[in-house]
Amino acid sequence: MKKTYQQEQYNELHPRPKSRYEQFQEWLNECPVEIANYLDYTDTFEVTFRVPLENSAESITQEQIKSIKGNLL
Repeated sequence: MKKTYQQEQYNELHPRPKSRYEQFQEWLNECPVEIANYLDYTDTFEVTFRVPLENSAESITQEQIKSIKGNLL
């Protein structure tokens, strides 16, 4: 069902708070490491990250690792 102009305007002026799931999905889209596997089971999900070793040319910083851990908890 297509939204009317008034509905779109109302939603733009009165955005609803994002759910934790929506917040996580946004973070996941900007995740600094490669996502090797992602399975969404509706009420739970499984994510496998591929993180290179620190001696790798593409190593990530400790701050990025802390960000990943902090957002998962």
